Amino acid sequence: MPETLYLTGFGPFPGVEINPTEALARQLNGLHVGDLRVQSEVLPVAFERAATRTQEALTAMSPKYIVHLGVATTADTLRLETRAVNCADTNLHDIDADADTPRKPGTRSLISDLPRDHFCATRVPLDPLLAALNGAGFPTQISDDAGRYVCNSTYFHSLKAHSKVLFVHVPPLHRSTAHRSQEGTAWTDQRLNDAVQCLLRAIADLHSL
Repeated sequence: MPETLYLTGFGPFPGVEINPTEALARQLNGLHVGDLRVQSEVLPVAFERAATRTQEALTAMSPKYIVHLGVATTADTLRLETRAVNCADTNLHDIDADADTPRKPGTRSLISDLPRDHFCATRVPLDPLLAALNGAGFPTQISDDAGRYVCNSTYFHSLKAHSKVLFVHVPPLHRSTAHRSQEGTAWTDQRLNDAVQCLLRAIADLHSL
C-alpha cells in the first residue's frame, strides 16, 4: 500500500494574483510516484492559518514526506530550500492582516520561546534531487534563505514537527516565450508541472533505497 506524500501550494497574496503553486497542488493531487501517493491541498498565505492547517494535516495523514511549494517572484530557477528560520518580517502583510493598520518595522519570532536566529534544516538529501532536476533540464539551485514570509513560517513549523520536509520555491509563470529564464526556457504551467513531477519521482527514488 503506498505511503502518503503531503504536497502543498499557496493561494494568491498581495502582489501575486496568480500563484502557480495553487494549480500545481490541485493538478498533482492523487498522483502515484513509486511507492508514494500524493495528497495535496492549497494553503492560505496567512501565517497562523497555514501553520495550523499543516499541523492538522500531519495528524490526519501521517505522511512519509512533506513537500511545500511556494512562488519566489524574483526567481528564474527552482530553489530547494535548505532551512527555515524562527523569524518573520513584521512589514509583510499576509492575507489575514489589515493592510491599513500600521506595523512596527522589524522582525518577530515565530515561536516566542526560541531565539529569532534559531533555524531548522531539512533532512531530505538535496544533492540527488538537484542532480535529477538539472539533469532533466529543469534549472535548479540550492538556497539557504526561504525568506521571512509565510513560506518560511510554514516550512519552519513543519520542520519542527516532521523529519522529512522540503520547501521548494518555483519561479513565476512566464506565459509567453518573450519572458524566459537565464537558461532561455520559459516557465509555463506545463513546464512547472513537469518539473515538480520530476522532483517527486526523485523523492520516490530516495524512498525506495
